Amino acid sequence: MTMSGTVRTRNKTVTGLLLVLPCVAITLNLMVWAVAVSNSGFWADDFLWVTHFSRSLGDLSNYHFNVGKYIINAFWALGTEAFGDGSVVPFLMLNSVVFATGVIMWLWAGTKERWSSVEAWWIGGLFIATAAWLPTTLWSSNITHSGGFLALGVGVVAHGHVMRARNARDAQSWSALSGAAWTFAVASNLLYIGLIVIAAYCTWHQIARFRHFGVKTPVAALTVGSWSLLLPIAYFVAIGYPGTTSSSPYAMTGLQFLHENIRFYKLLLAPTDLLTAVYVVLLLGGVIGAFAALRRKDYFPIAVLGAAGATALPALVQSQQRFVNYMAMPLLLLLSAFVAGAQPVLRGKSKRAKNVILVTAVVALLLLFHQGGEIRAYFTSSPYGSNLATFRSQVASFTPEGATICAELDLDASQEALFIAEISGENGFRVPPIDAARAYLVRNAKECPANGPAAHITVRASARDDFVVSE
Repeated sequence: MTMSGTVRTRNKTVTGLLLVLPCVAITLNLMVWAVAVSNSGFWADDFLWVTHFSRSLGDLSNYHFNVGKYIINAFWALGTEAFGDGSVVPFLMLNSVVFATGVIMWLWAGTKERWSSVEAWWIGGLFIATAAWLPTTLWSSNITHSGGFLALGVGVVAHGHVMRARNARDAQSWSALSGAAWTFAVASNLLYIGLIVIAAYCTWHQIARFRHFGVKTPVAALTVGSWSLLLPIAYFVAIGYPGTTSSSPYAMTGLQFLHENIRFYKLLLAPTDLLTAVYVVLLLGGVIGAFAALRRKDYFPIAVLGAAGATALPALVQSQQRFVNYMAMPLLLLLSAFVAGAQPVLRGKSKRAKNVILVTAVVALLLLFHQGGEIRAYFTSSPYGSNLATFRSQVASFTPEGATICAELDLDASQEALFIAEISGENGFRVPPIDAARAYLVRNAKECPANGPAAHITVRASARDDFVVSE
């Protein structure tokens, strides 16, 4: 074997060894995802959307009903047309495909010049190890978050095509797609207005690219700025923000909630001093790398780091809504900013510095994976809608299809509120296997307002706080 062949073989071996840990972390998490999907059921808002957008986009003028998130209309209209409403599994799979496509596109786009393919696997492995993404893919209604990841991926891939375009016409087409992606991000979820920081970075470079093709600066700035910045901001102001805040769970925001929310997410993601230190290292490393990149006139790391903070802030000022997956996008961007900022070290000649980063990455991966164990355990034992699916099957065994149901709630106040939220009131009774024509939830069977024959059932809580039904 020649010397060059020996070197190539050695390099492949080293690359393979470097990929073992992140690949194992990703594989084990995907196993959890597969188990959870197979045991999940429709849950909470799923019932609302599947009944109101069954094979229909609904009333597109009503942005209060969908809380300004038009991805809801499209996802459920397409899903019910393709899958019907008998099982949540295909909806979860479609939701997961949207999420995974966005993450993969983001990491793949970065391999062009921001990080190597091995580093992309490590970013993905560290991100997946946190398990913060699992609630996004294991609740169909969280398509509003998966859409944000897809928008991120499409936005940066389209931007890359703009920068590699050979003529102004191609550049304009890809730039328009990139701009549409940033608007789509806000139409998916208000949180992703934070991606406007990356959109601004892309806009700046796209303007320079159009100038290269002879387009005057004011024209290029107006064109690219309109669809990359003006449209998403206008959507946020005119539709996204008023639509979201019109819903009571999202109505109250303020800096006074910042401290408690930080404590909540720290408890979930970094409850130990060692894990806190890991996040501090990632943040400080990202900041140092970003400012070092600024000296080289490279604005990408600071833009990604800024987007991480800008997507985290809307969740941190919420009064009620606290879910670990709200931190998934900030985590992906933080990890990406750290690696992008560390490129001079990773591509340098200092083996000691590279080894320090590798050891830090290995320790971080092991700690993050360990901490994500509680989230993974939750979804393997009781994924969203699993217990409710049993209850709904019981109701179906007691009631005929197409019947009117009077459900007497023999529950205390907290149990009743939880039951109504999980089954989305009447909506959960109108989906298979129950398929009721109407359903009334009452405290006393005599109060049921049904006109004509009705199937009467009683809802109680078991000793394990599962909902059960009796005639």
